[in-house]
Amino acid sequence: MLKESNHLLWSSVRSIVSQKNLDVTLIKVPAHADDPLNNNVDALVKAAHADSQISSQLLSEPLTPCILQFNSLPVDMNIQKFIRDIFDAKSLLTLAVLPRFNFNSSISDIDWTYMLLTLTTLQRRKPYLYDLSWLCPQCNSSPETLDHLWTCPYILPEFSPLNTFKTLLLDLRTNYLDNLLSATPLISLQDSFVDDFTAIDC
Repeated sequence: MLKESNHLLWSSVRSIVSQKNLDVTLIKVPAHADDPLNNNVDALVKAAHADSQISSQLLSEPLTPCILQFNSLPVDMNIQKFIRDIFDAKSLLTLAVLPRFNFNSSISDIDWTYMLLTLTTLQRRKPYLYDLSWLCPQCNSSPETLDHLWTCPYILPEFSPLNTFKTLLLDLRTNYLDNLLSATPLISLQDSFVDDFTAIDC
């Protein structure tokens, strides 16, 4: 039961059905089918959301073994997922406060060779699995090092980090140029400005 979404609401519904000895049949109504009863329920739900006087307390005592609360609010979702999400968030926070990810530390503190598994890294770690004579699996012309990842000729141009970097710089230059030209009524620019600006080596 606790694995269901909105399990507290469904538990209240079960409790009401049981207490009042109701015979309930659930019928799936397609969205926007203009069903009169469904429209009535939608109107009641909208009114309830807009009414600040309605208590957030459950309508009936739910048939649940317990009601878990977090920050004084009932947890109305899959309990296992909720607890896993809390621990995931806690683990992420623990990772985020490590000195290497602190804004006061330098990006050079990160050991990229260790974090990015290039073939040379794997060869160094497990030489019995990765033959030391193997080269880059893309171009087969150089060892696959961090530097080679930026310069491998086989990588498709649109996926090349170096080309992506160049494209971003060129876009930045174009945006700056557009912004400067749009400000020309306020600032007088020399005739050669556009040519000089476009000639900047990105």
